Amino acid sequence: MENDSGIRTRQLGEHLWLVSLEGEHDLAGRDDLRRAISDVFAAGSKLMIDLTEATFIDSSVVSALVDAHEHAISHAADDLLVISPPGSRPRRVLDLNGIGTAVKIYDDRSTALAATGAASSDLARERRQRRLAHNEVLFRKANDQIEHHAQSLGIDERVAFFCECADRDCTERIYATIGEYERAHESPTRFLLLPGHEQPGIEHVTDRTLAYVVVEKEGPGGALAASELG
Repeated sequence: MENDSGIRTRQLGEHLWLVSLEGEHDLAGRDDLRRAISDVFAAGSKLMIDLTEATFIDSSVVSALVDAHEHAISHAADDLLVISPPGSRPRRVLDLNGIGTAVKIYDDRSTALAATGAASSDLARERRQRRLAHNEVLFRKANDQIEHHAQSLGIDERVAFFCECADRDCTERIYATIGEYERAHESPTRFLLLPGHEQPGIEHVTDRTLAYVVVEKEGPGGALAASELG
C-alpha cells in the first residue's frame, strides 16, 4: 500500500511489516508516517522502516522513529528495526541525533531480515515466560484472598492454599500456616509451589520443605510479577 507522500507499507510475514520511505520526508508528511507506524503496531507486529530510497529526512521523521521505539519497548508483541545505508543523508541525520544508541539500525534489508529471525525466537521465549508468570500471579492473588479470610477468622492452624505453579489447570493444594505463607511471599516475585511443580529456566528454588518449595521468578516473568504484585 502506497500513498502520495512516498510511504509504502507491505506485509512480509505473519507478524512482519515493512514501511518504506521514498524521496524527501519532512514535517508535511509527519502525520502520514505516524499513521503508517500506528497501523502496523495496532496488529501487534514487528516493524521494519526502510530509509534506503529516502533522499532527505528531518527532525519530524527522527521524532516518529523515537516514539515508535518507545512504543515497541513498552509492548512485548511489537518490535522496531530501521534500515538506512551507511553514508546516506538519512543515515547521517540519524547518526547526528544519536538514534543508533536506542533504535536498532541496519545497513541493508537482508541484514535486518536476518535479525528478525533471532528476534522472533527471543520474543516467543519472552511471551512464554510472561504467560506462565501470569498464571502464577492469578493463583497468588487467589491465595492472598484465602490468607485474608483465614486471618479474619483467627485461624492459626494450617490452611489449604492453591499451588502457585505455572500450570493453570493445576488444582492441587498446599497446606501451610499463615506465617509460612507470609515468609514465602516476602518478595512479589516469589511463589509457593508443590515439590516437582517448579520450572527451571524461568524460576529458581529459594527454599524447600517436604510440603512445598518457594521459587523466585526470573527475567520477563519476574518483571511481570513485580509489576502485578509489587
